[in-house]
Parts: sequence; C-alpha cells; structure tokens
Amino acid sequence: MAALVPYRLNRALLQRSGPAARALRYPDPRSAPWRRPALDLHRQKGIGDVLMCTPALRELKRRNPACHVRFYTRCGDIVRGLPYIDEVLPFDDRPEDAIELLYEDLVPPRTHIAHIFADIIGVGLTDLRPDCIIDTDLVAAFHAAWAHLPRPHVIVSRRASAWTPNKDWPDANWAELLTQLGQTSGVIEIGAPDPAAIPIAAPHYIDLRGQTPEPHFIAAIAAADIHAGPMSGPVHVAAAAGKPSVIVLGGYEDPGNTAYPGNIALATKVPCSPCWLREPCPYDRKCLTAIGPGIVAEAVRRVWGRDGGS
Repeated sequence: MAALVPYRLNRALLQRSGPAARALRYPDPRSAPWRRPALDLHRQKGIGDVLMCTPALRELKRRNPACHVRFYTRCGDIVRGLPYIDEVLPFDDRPEDAIELLYEDLVPPRTHIAHIFADIIGVGLTDLRPDCIIDTDLVAAFHAAWAHLPRPHVIVSRRASAWTPNKDWPDANWAELLTQLGQTSGVIEIGAPDPAAIPIAAPHYIDLRGQTPEPHFIAAIAAADIHAGPMSGPVHVAAAAGKPSVIVLGGYEDPGNTAYPGNIALATKVPCSPCWLREPCPYDRKCLTAIGPGIVAEAVRRVWGRDGGS
C-alpha cells in the first residue's frame, strides 16, 4: 500500500498540470523537449484533440524559434500551414521516438487538456486558444448564402464522435431546440446525415448534414455567430475562429477540461461525474436529460445578447 502513495501523489500532480507536474516529468529542466533543435510530436486524431495541441506547439515555437517542429496526425489539413509547425506529416510515418501528446492516461484530468499537452513538451501556457486553418473564401460564401436568415446564425452539430455514447443528448430534445430557435434565428445544422432524425419544422432552419466535407465543415462553424452542440471538435474550431459555443455537456467530463472564454458549458453535477465512461450509462444519462431544450435556448440568447446581438 505504501508504494501506491508516491504513484497517487505523482498522478494527482500530473492531472493538475503546472510547474510541479513539469518538474516531475523533467527534474533537470534542461532536458525538457522544447529545448531541442528538432522535435517529432504526434496526436492521431480527432479534430478537437489535434486543435488542443496547437497552444503547446505555438508556445514551443515562441520559446525556441529555431526548433524544427514535425507534427504527425491523421487530421493534417486543419493545422497544415500554421506558422509554428514546420512540417505536418502522415500519422503512420511517425518515428519510433516521436513524443505522443496524450492525456488519456490521466483521466479524469483536473485541468484543461491543453495544459497537459504543454507539460509533455515542458512548457507552461497562458493562452489556451487553439488555432485552425480556415478557408476564408468558404466563410465568405456561407455568409452570402445565409444573408437572408435572421441573426444570430446558430451552427449546430448534434453528435460527438463514436468514442462514447454518453455525450449524446436525446434527439427529441434536439428537435425541440432547433424548432424553437429556428422560429426567430438562423439555424444551420452540420454533421453526419441521419435519416431517422425527427424533421425540423422551422422557417429559418437549413439542413447541411452530409453536405460539408472537412474544409466546408470548418468554414461553416467560423461563419456562424454561435455554435451549439456537445463537447466535440466543433467547440475547438469555434474557439479558433473566435466564436462562442453553447455546450450540452452533462457530466461526462469536467467543464474546465475544455473551457474557452465566452462559452457556456451546461454541466450537471451528479455523484458519478465526471465519469469518462465509454460503455452505455447505467443511469440513462441523467446528467444530460436534466438539461432541457429551454435551458439551451436561453443560453444561446444569453450569449447573443452578451456579445452585442439583438
């Protein structure tokens, strides 16, 4: 039992990030990876996790401009061209000694995941804002296409990845929310098509599901006024574009793990949260079903009013 105490203490420090966590990783500060002349780093996918790597890479380059940074991922197009990444390469080409930007071994994290990625490189962060490559011509095209819609323009991605079913708000709630918002605001839905979804009967609703390949998907988020959805990649794209999100979070993770200024994360404090559970929830996702459509609609109105909308 005594042997577990240092492990638990060390894990607790790593979960919380900060100078103590970096000192634990690199007792000799001179060995921190950011000091090297070249660095190979990798994060396999998805969009949100890759974008949460960008603050650490940005800070690495600020501290060591001469470091040649190679980043290996399956989501290269969203970061290829960022000025602080010298090469974006296929994930399968990563060398054996490449450093993995990983947080899964510290679940549940007690800080923003971007801080943990930065600790792995050996740097601290003050700016958590992610960066993303956004096609400005596509953004302008969406602005033109939506010019007839009343503001705010709310972009909705109702599904997270298949990693866990415990981020999925009930479809009936989404249908009620989108129908309500679409009476007075422009509502644009993106993501995967769902033939079984409840039809949305609202005058200002546009269904683009299945019609937005990745560059269009990202540009649509950047073109909107507000994003609404579960905690998933679009939240990080919206943050990179300077757009706020209303997040139907529930209790899967702590709001601080992925927080950005201006966002409203609708979390439910239940005894089992944050659960990070990948199997079906034994409590029928009560943390999510406790969040009604009216609560989400009010959060959207609050964000729009706060940001100077009408």
